[in-house]
Amino acid sequence: MPDASVMPTLHHKARPLTSEALRFAAVGTAATALQYAILVALVRFAGWDAAPASVLGFAVSLWLNYGLNRRYTFASERPHAQALPRFVATATCGLALTAFGMYVLSSLLRWDYLVAQVIVTVAVTTWNFALNRWWSFRPANVP
Repeated sequence: MPDASVMPTLHHKARPLTSEALRFAAVGTAATALQYAILVALVRFAGWDAAPASVLGFAVSLWLNYGLNRRYTFASERPHAQALPRFVATATCGLALTAFGMYVLSSLLRWDYLVAQVIVTVAVTTWNFALNRWWSFRPANVP
């Protein structure tokens, strides 16, 4: 029987990549829906400007995204003190990559903004998934 300290690593490697990717997409969809709901509620019913309402929606949805990805997508047991800063760093990098990608594709290259957004979304989602899987929520016994 394998040593118990190795089990989280074995479990993590044994979990199908496709299953995690689909769960990651579902969690991202739920977090995005929450962000939009907060945005619409604050703009329509509380009279907020769109930019601060969107930022607050993003910040709140970040917590949902973290919690669901930690438990549901990656079944991580990495302590919050390690996983949360890694997750926030990954999300911040993703946000910066989104801004950069949209600037280059839509402003500099003059591509249609929706085409640019689709390309950037696919690229950044792939980046976020990989970093979260192999760094943020990596088994605690693996540095």
